[in-house]
Amino acid sequence: MRAGRLRHKASVYVPASTTNEYGEVNASFTLLGEFPCGVKSRVKREFDSSATEISTTQYDLAFRYHSNLSVIKLSSYLVVDGVKMQILSMAVDGLRGRTILMRCEQRS
Repeated sequence: MRAGRLRHKASVYVPASTTNEYGEVNASFTLLGEFPCGVKSRVKREFDSSATEISTTQYDLAFRYHSNLSVIKLSSYLVVDGVKMQILSMAVDGLRGRTILMRCEQRS
């Protein structure tokens, strides 16, 4: 992966749980960091049970390998250029595992 293709910055948020003064568990997200990435978008079409067409946008993100990115959970989310994305799948790819690929879907 060439550095010139990593034109976007992705903020990665991972789930974190804390307890309040009453001992209740509060689920929240903390910023893991900002990582340069390459983004490609594509439109995916599905049909639901009533035969209506639903269109969603999926994004393929490519990162340089980073040890923090290789162990994040699928419940994490990303923010790229103000767009919040949920991670659908993740794989280490490329020559000698130098690239991490993520398929994401836009969430509101």
